[in-house]
Amino acid sequence: RGGMTVSGGDPMCSPNFTLALVKCAKENGLHTCIETSGFARWEKIEALIPYVDLFLWDVKETDSARHEEYTGVPNELILENLHKLDAAGAKTILRCPIIPGHNDRAEHFAAIAALAESLKNVQEINIEPYHPLGQSKSEAIGEEYALAGLTFPKEEVVKEWMAEVQKGTKIEVKKA
Repeated sequence: RGGMTVSGGDPMCSPNFTLALVKCAKENGLHTCIETSGFARWEKIEALIPYVDLFLWDVKETDSARHEEYTGVPNELILENLHKLDAAGAKTILRCPIIPGHNDRAEHFAAIAALAESLKNVQEINIEPYHPLGQSKSEAIGEEYALAGLTFPKEEVVKEWMAEVQKGTKIEVKKA
């Protein structure tokens, strides 16, 4: 019967519009997903729960200082919201972008697994290998590409990342 995934940017940057959109979709019988970093006021996320079938939750970096260095914000609010969402019974998929030389560390992989194991409603863990497709966009708008020189990771490397995460969890780890 179809469905709708609200992605972005981040749908939580426009929480009122996102709520109206998923509410309308549910009223019309659509399966709904939200892809978000989870960096938002809890009340805005909580309002979505009755209308969202699945949350695709970004786990960019498990170390808060590194998360802030890479994204500009610490991850405490994001993780707090994820735990509240899980306690409310919402289904999630953890989406984990892995960037060579930045967050492709054993500690991060173990922390992803531990996070997943601490939650009751995680459906799966997605490993999202880095891709350099944003470089041309940066160049087109005259911006320097912060990850210039990085290329697609080899498939065997991605499989190693997945295996590292899988060692610490019973939840299925997949390549996104």
